[in-house]
Amino acid sequence: MTLELNIFHLCKKHIHPKEEEGLPKPSDLFATLSPWRRRKEILPLFNEEETQRAAKEESPKLILKPLPTELKYAYLEEDKKCLVVISSALTNHQEDCLLAVLRIYSPWVSPTQVVPKKSGITVVQNDKGEDVSTHLTTGWRIEIDVEDQEKTTFTCPFGTYSYRRMPFDLCNAPATFQRYMLSIFSDMVEHIMEFFMDDITIYGSTFDECLVNLEAILNRCIEKDLVLNWKKCHFMVHQGIVLGHIISKEGIEVDKVKVELIVKLPSPTNVKGVRQFIGHIRFYRRFIKDFSKLARPLCELLVKDAKFIWDDRCQKSFKELKLFLTTAPIVRS
Repeated sequence: MTLELNIFHLCKKHIHPKEEEGLPKPSDLFATLSPWRRRKEILPLFNEEETQRAAKEESPKLILKPLPTELKYAYLEEDKKCLVVISSALTNHQEDCLLAVLRIYSPWVSPTQVVPKKSGITVVQNDKGEDVSTHLTTGWRIEIDVEDQEKTTFTCPFGTYSYRRMPFDLCNAPATFQRYMLSIFSDMVEHIMEFFMDDITIYGSTFDECLVNLEAILNRCIEKDLVLNWKKCHFMVHQGIVLGHIISKEGIEVDKVKVELIVKLPSPTNVKGVRQFIGHIRFYRRFIKDFSKLARPLCELLVKDAKFIWDDRCQKSFKELKLFLTTAPIVRS
């Protein structure tokens, strides 16, 4: 048996027949309504002078976070608009060539700026001054077959619904997205680019080759209506972070920032803490020789019905794993 619950029905008040006699009839109700007036006559919601003055005020300056020495900021437009991150090792000619290619595709970029209000509410606007708060999420690109929509059914206090477009919390959503991306870049993968989900890496042996490959990828994105997040793009760099690893011509190495966070972790005091530490350290297990042997004392605490006893063996394993992680070698392909 299914019980249908509607929160709006619960909020309604049942009127007794005797109480209904004293209510005005529809005709009497309309007679009591006030005549229509302009909104400005009732309440001046906006001060025109303040609105014009605010429009003339300069946009708030961007607060840029510090970058590594091998990276620097560059702007595609005047007045320091449309910010991108490029390599600091480029010559002036190479930088001009790169920015020239990126400026060709700048109309496809929708940079945002945060507009502070006196009330403290933050409104996001685009360059045209339109509110785009409802467009911050650029998902819902893949349509679900009508026959399969019922498989995504969920229930809430307002009723029962199902998705028409694919959300990312479905179990097969990542594989579907990967398959779509592969169909778009099938002729470029393993030749000029690699990708995993929405992480795209474009490579080349020379600057000119990278520039040609970049332009080809951008053209393909325009053809297929793919939108790139320019804040997360690094152009013409010799190394970069890909899937939590630092990739360069030397090989694959651990991300020093994440390693520092792991090293600062205190000794676990319960099973949950051990499981979290093992989860962090296991991500870089390829860099630690004999990882299974070193982590065995900690893994024994995760066995069902095992008592949590943090002894010297566990403490030694904990310290050795962090030590080997800080001295991890570079893995060459």
